[in-house]
Amino acid sequence: MTTEKILQERKFNNIRFNQNDSIDFAKEFDPNPIHLKENSYNPFIKKRCVSGIYVQSVINKILLHSDIYEGLVCATNVSVKFIRPVIPESPLLLVCHYEDYSHRKSRKYIFRKIKCILKEEISNMILVEYKVTNIIGC
Repeated sequence: MTTEKILQERKFNNIRFNQNDSIDFAKEFDPNPIHLKENSYNPFIKKRCVSGIYVQSVINKILLHSDIYEGLVCATNVSVKFIRPVIPESPLLLVCHYEDYSHRKSRKYIFRKIKCILKEEISNMILVEYKVTNIIGC
């Protein structure tokens, strides 16, 4: 079914979500009180956290500026799983694994399957899983 899968890895460290930038983004695109106020009432999350839309945007921006998205034609599917809240100013690490393959029904296209894990640098706790499959060329 598939040919030539080679798993590769890239790490991007010292990622931080600036508190003011996170609040500005939330005001415009995701005005949930938990993204705007330190002590907003939420039974599950006690601190202000970064908007998931913003987290996904930053992960995608990092990938766009790396060789992982080199030759990108389009994304075919995206999956995001938020496991724990992302807290502003925390030092984070993004670890991405990816592989290229061609499918027997569409051999003229090369697909790149990417799985990224965003985690806290200090505790190593996983915060977000981001998966995307792209068509990267012919």
